[in-house]
Amino acid sequence: SSPASRPRFHTAARLGPAPHPDPPWGSSLSSVLRGSAAVEACRMAEASGIVASQGGPVHLSSRGEPSPFENQYCEGVACLVHRPAAGSAELFSPEHAALLEVSGPPTACWELQLQLRFKVRPSGGLWCGFELRQGPLRLGGFLRFMANAVLKVAKSMAAQRGAHLRYVLGDDKFTEKPHMAVPIMAAYRMFRSESPVALPITWPGKKGTWHYSDGQWLSIERDPQFFDTSHYFTLIFNTANIDWHTWQIVNIPALGAININMFTGPQPAFSMMYDDGEGSDGSPGETTRQAVVERRRYFVEVEWPQPHARHAKEASAASATLAQDVHLATPQGSCIAECEPSAKDRLGAELHEQGTPDKQREGLLMRRTIVAL
Repeated sequence: SSPASRPRFHTAARLGPAPHPDPPWGSSLSSVLRGSAAVEACRMAEASGIVASQGGPVHLSSRGEPSPFENQYCEGVACLVHRPAAGSAELFSPEHAALLEVSGPPTACWELQLQLRFKVRPSGGLWCGFELRQGPLRLGGFLRFMANAVLKVAKSMAAQRGAHLRYVLGDDKFTEKPHMAVPIMAAYRMFRSESPVALPITWPGKKGTWHYSDGQWLSIERDPQFFDTSHYFTLIFNTANIDWHTWQIVNIPALGAININMFTGPQPAFSMMYDDGEGSDGSPGETTRQAVVERRRYFVEVEWPQPHARHAKEASAASATLAQDVHLATPQGSCIAECEPSAKDRLGAELHEQGTPDKQREGLLMRRTIVAL
């Protein structure tokens, strides 16, 4: 249960499919690039997460693609549906659009579904929220005012659900990292099943708990002993107030959009789901605060990289994949030369025609591995 025993976050694995093992020779460089996994990887510089898992991190796409993970406390699947970024040409399926409408109004910016089978039963209450792990909040006088305003709205929203909001700004002498969390049992929607079901679940019920039986969702009660180690539980998290594409807090009355990195600096944010550990009844003052923190068991941890970090990782992955694609498209014995300025210009023009954003295009304009025909 100590932090050292939890799955670690490492550098994200290369994005995009593997290059074709036997590309047809005779294609132009343009066609090689247009079919390249590198170009596809660059187009994935979108809202995305990284789920901690045994054996290494798992990439979490914003397009509703299930991502399996496992750790010492549970096994499961994560599925994120995020509305496309403003100005994006990405197609958004009617099913996904309707899914973000279920919890509204207002319409959610995104919805994260976690389907879990617990290996150990949660104890002392199950909590979900956000945490910073690489440094404290950056709070001057004005930013402290802004942070308190955001927390006031969050506390009000939690109170409407009859939930208690835990939060620590991380600016006192105690070692607990900045975080805010609410109890899972306050979630509006929750699903249970005897075996795994396909994600995302698009059941239109706005509030309640459902069990899957004989091919349909049946309403059930959610009692305090709801979680066990024999069923699969799908937990629903969504909000209309955080946009991971832009890394902004949005739709806050009288405040509009606020850049999250005003408070965090360049570090990523983490979503986590944890309990208070074995033997805990969750009551305040049952032991020291530090002992409570050390006893927590983290069932799910998701890292949310900032846009600049996503671009850097994906441009690096795209460069490596592009080098492989061009190498495989080169006949044995042909010359691989340094890229001349005119060739760079042609490559840049081709990527521009494909709509590749400037920052991603820069990562693809490599100074070598251009085929000399």
